[in-house]
Amino acid sequence: EKELAEPAGRALGSIITKMIKNGGFPAIVYRTLYECCVCSISDYAGEVWGNHEYDNTKKLHNRAIRAYLGVPKATPIVGLLLEMNWPDPRTRTQIRMVRQYHRIEKMEDSRLTKKILKWDIKLSSERNIPTWSSDVKDIFARNNKLSSYENVQQYNIKDLCKSMMASLNTKSQTKLGHESLHLPKLRTYINLVYPGENKAYIHKPLTFIQRKSLAKLRLGVLALRIETGRYETPKLPEEQRICLICGQNRVENEVHFLIHCPVYDEKRTELFNSIERLDFPNMTDIQKIHYLTSDEYMVKKTAQFIVDSWNIRSKIKNRL
Repeated sequence: EKELAEPAGRALGSIITKMIKNGGFPAIVYRTLYECCVCSISDYAGEVWGNHEYDNTKKLHNRAIRAYLGVPKATPIVGLLLEMNWPDPRTRTQIRMVRQYHRIEKMEDSRLTKKILKWDIKLSSERNIPTWSSDVKDIFARNNKLSSYENVQQYNIKDLCKSMMASLNTKSQTKLGHESLHLPKLRTYINLVYPGENKAYIHKPLTFIQRKSLAKLRLGVLALRIETGRYETPKLPEEQRICLICGQNRVENEVHFLIHCPVYDEKRTELFNSIERLDFPNMTDIQKIHYLTSDEYMVKKTAQFIVDSWNIRSKIKNRL
């Protein structure tokens, strides 16, 4: 696994370099390049060496997502995985194992590979020894597909894998959702993510800078005082991380930056005037942020607002 991670990492680095030079790739293009050029190396023979979790492969997966979103290493991994909702390395391996099992089961009994599988199954059942086939059986069982394991040739493998992929992804997203509730940096993010909701800004044609700025705000790593205050010495309590730009003595968090700070009123007025929803003024602050950062018609405008407002903030901060 370690030997595969190094060349896979070089392949990923090449993709990232080309993406940055081109000002960003569409999500489907980036994912296709990742799966074809990186996963084909990192997952090589994964159907044979089992569905275990390996640190190097996970780090490679997280790096690919982090690079596409343009967020720093301090970004919570849970947030990264929730945003992109890509199948993790273990999920990919399990699906490959199911396909391999189906492929061997369809072979003639005279084939050596089929004989080895039968011996493997017999060894597992008679001696209760963990084997490759028992791992495959466990995958089927954990996804309520045990009947498919016993009669795998009676099912369409594409439909079966698609169903299992959806099941594994749902379980992974549910687990990550529970973990996100305990991470301070995701204080705003947990209110922005609805179960099963598509992350519009990931698939819309935003520039790399726009997507990067919006991702940072959503994931709580935009360098506002709510974030930078945690790295000061001594560490500032949250209530003391006030906005130094507007002087209103309010905590500079995502809500303040996007909705309230008067310094960006001119840009904010342009943004709000483009909103077609009549009930927007009556929304709570969190509902407004969710709409602005999730609605497919607003994400590009909101991202540009963040970029423009951040430039204003930087100029003011440099004069202080």
